Amino acid sequence: KQLCAGIGILALVVLILFGDLIFLPGDTIISHQQGDSAQYHVFIRDAGFNEMRNGNLPLWNPLIYSGSPFFATMQPALLYPPSIIYLFLPIAKAINIDIALHLFLFGMFTLLWLNRWKLHWLASTYAAVTLMLCGTTFMRILAGQINVLANMTWFPLLLLAVDGIIDDA
Repeated sequence: KQLCAGIGILALVVLILFGDLIFLPGDTIISHQQGDSAQYHVFIRDAGFNEMRNGNLPLWNPLIYSGSPFFATMQPALLYPPSIIYLFLPIAKAINIDIALHLFLFGMFTLLWLNRWKLHWLASTYAAVTLMLCGTTFMRILAGQINVLANMTWFPLLLLAVDGIIDDA
C-alpha cells in the first residue's frame, strides 16, 4: 500500500515535468536543440523504425562514412523492448515517452531496491525522487543522451538482483 503510494508520487513527478510534452500536440523534444536527441537520435531512430514499419530489417547504414553497421549498434535501439513505441508514434512523441518512461522506471527501481533495505517508504520515495531529479540524470536528459539514461535506469534493478543473490547465498 505504501509502496504503491511511493510509485504514484514518482509517476506524478514525471507527469508534472513532462506531461505537456507527452499529451499535448506538438513536436518539441525533451532535450536541448543541440543535444544528441535533436541532432542524432531523431534521425537515426526515425530511419530505422521507418524501415522496420516497411518490413525491412535495416542491417546497414550507407549514409555514414562509406557505410556502417546499423542493426547491430546500440544507438538506434531497434531491438530494445521499450523502443516498440517508435513503431507506432511520431518520432518526437516516442522520444519524449522514452525519456519519461525511463525516468519513471529509474525512480521506481530505486524505490524497490531501497524498499528491500527496509527503509521507510517516505525515505525510499524521497531518495528515488532525488535520484530522478539530480544533476547527473537531468544533464543526460538535457544533452539528449537517451541511451545513457536507458542504461542508468536498469542499475538499481541490477543492485536489487545482486542483493537477492547475496541474501540467498
